[in-house]
Amino acid sequence: MPATSTLTNRRPGTTGEVFDAETLALLDELDVPLDDFDVDLDVAFGTPLEMYEPAGTDRELRRYAAAVLTVPPDRRHELALAYGAEIAARVDAGRDILAADPAITARVRERLVDVLLPYAGRLRRTIRSGCRPEYAAA
Repeated sequence: MPATSTLTNRRPGTTGEVFDAETLALLDELDVPLDDFDVDLDVAFGTPLEMYEPAGTDRELRRYAAAVLTVPPDRRHELALAYGAEIAARVDAGRDILAADPAITARVRERLVDVLLPYAGRLRRTIRSGCRPEYAAA
């Protein structure tokens, strides 16, 4: 009998994709430096790619929390409110974009594949060489 994974979370900005806890943990842990592909994705899409990025990911929240802790204590509340407003605005914008065009997620993925496909061999080598040893052995 195949092992079944427990569905635990939906990523913001996705169209119903559900990820199990192990996949979410791997996504949060994976931080592989990629080669420069000499491709300006903003130009390829015609819009800033950050528009399509999910807001409020664990990595992003950790980065914001670290930034808030580096400022003087009297500015922390103000900065936390500003970061919170930015995340909320991006979540709302993502919902608006998805409501206006439900097929946008698939089109963004297709466009990424079209743009990055010529670099697939180099990308594969980069990820393998950038893996931590315990993942490389698997």
